[in-house]
Amino acid sequence: MGRSAQCGVGFRVFVILLFLAGCRSEGRGVPAPELLRVGILPDQSAQVLTARYKPLIEHLSKTVGIPFRYVPCDSYDQLLEKIAHGDIDLAYLGGVTYVKASQQATLKPLVMRLRDTRFTSYFLVRASHPAQSLRDLQGQRLAFGAELSTSGHYMPRHFLEQEGIAPESFFGTISFTGTHDATALTVANGQADVGAANATIIDQMRRDGRIPEGAMRVLWETPPYADYVWAIRADLPPEVINRTRDAFLMLDASQSAHRRVLEPMAAQVFLPARNEDFAALADMISHTEQSTRTHPAGALE
Repeated sequence: MGRSAQCGVGFRVFVILLFLAGCRSEGRGVPAPELLRVGILPDQSAQVLTARYKPLIEHLSKTVGIPFRYVPCDSYDQLLEKIAHGDIDLAYLGGVTYVKASQQATLKPLVMRLRDTRFTSYFLVRASHPAQSLRDLQGQRLAFGAELSTSGHYMPRHFLEQEGIAPESFFGTISFTGTHDATALTVANGQADVGAANATIIDQMRRDGRIPEGAMRVLWETPPYADYVWAIRADLPPEVINRTRDAFLMLDASQSAHRRVLEPMAAQVFLPARNEDFAALADMISHTEQSTRTHPAGALE
């Protein structure tokens, strides 16, 4: 073999070895994690959330082949902080918290329940309250949920404004209870005249007896909007992201084993989620925040 031919073979071998080294380096750069940490929006008490999502955590661990562990958070802000610091791998977020988390970390929207594509909020009053419409509540006490809640604050506020009601000038006081179940109890206990809360959670509270029959009624239900989403860290290995997505998508309420996972989440099936689902919500967030900065809300009496 001539010298030039030897040089050509040597160069090709060098290129192949360089490519293989690059592949090995890339594999080492994104190893499959030994544990996936799950953050869940604390829109109800920790006891309720732990019981509700335990079957899902077990299903994901078994199906994906990597242990998943629930990491409790005390507030919406704490969950966002953990996501920003890389301490959460998979998160269940409301629309607003998803938009905000995406501004601080690289997240990939994974799946939504079918109901999350057409979510609603309730405005609740005690059963004995004489109001027949929102207009009858002028000067009275309004309770939202958490300030960062999509269904307990942002969207109810948006639809009030669509009805020509500026909350800070229309209601006597505005308070934030922190969670949807706390909002319902605040209204039931007479600490607020009307409360805005997640329709699905209120329906669940009625079914399980946390809201006694006949204690309160829905004064108004908002138009539908996109809300909750499961999102995952986009820098995880693609095969881990895909296996996690598929573990959600395989769930089918017609199968008894899957119903045990789905029913606590008020789900029948999961659908793939897209960033486009939350584009309209992202556009209205800055307007709402400007409104609340200009007119700070009062505290619960």
